[in-house]
Amino acid sequence: MQRRIVVIAAALAVGLLPACASSGPMSGAQARAVLLGSADGPSRPVPQAVWEAVLAEYRAHRRATSGDVVRLMQLLTRRGEGGLAPTFLLVRRDSSLPGFSRDWILDLLHHGLIDGVCAARAPASCGQRQVTTYLMLDEPTWDREQRWDVRVIEFAVGPTFCAHAGSQAVVDARLWTRWWVERSGGAYRVIDHAVEAQAGPTC
Repeated sequence: MQRRIVVIAAALAVGLLPACASSGPMSGAQARAVLLGSADGPSRPVPQAVWEAVLAEYRAHRRATSGDVVRLMQLLTRRGEGGLAPTFLLVRRDSSLPGFSRDWILDLLHHGLIDGVCAARAPASCGQRQVTTYLMLDEPTWDREQRWDVRVIEFAVGPTFCAHAGSQAVVDARLWTRWWVERSGGAYRVIDHAVEAQAGPTC
């Protein structure tokens, strides 16, 4: 009798797994509501709130972005006005990664987490006439410390401040960073970040 119960339980488990894994696509709002109420883990889809926590950190503490640094250098060389660079999200992603939903992007703009978006193949093709910081968000991964690990590439693109550069030259500075996000209750927050590498700008 006991063996029969075990066999029935195993059969039910096998039957349930495909049903859980084959759920249909949801809207951004539905996915967020479901994910915020579920436990995080390596087998869970990535909550959009993980990316939001990183973007909110950029805004809340106004950490100097690559574009801010370039604008300061322009000011020091008297080839710009300085000030803070607008932050744009690069929405064109690798085909192997899930795309960003339109509703979610509009939500980010509405709450002031980003200043704009660009879907060009390269940041230099976005067409901004002022130095702008473009953020490329990588797919978050679940690490051994039970937290989300997010890699971000910053691109500072805009008119160059190099004295010998031509009128059409642009500056392209880059910064690779990692951000660690954890869940506390129903909210996500950045607990740490680190610079991995940086490049430029050079003249």
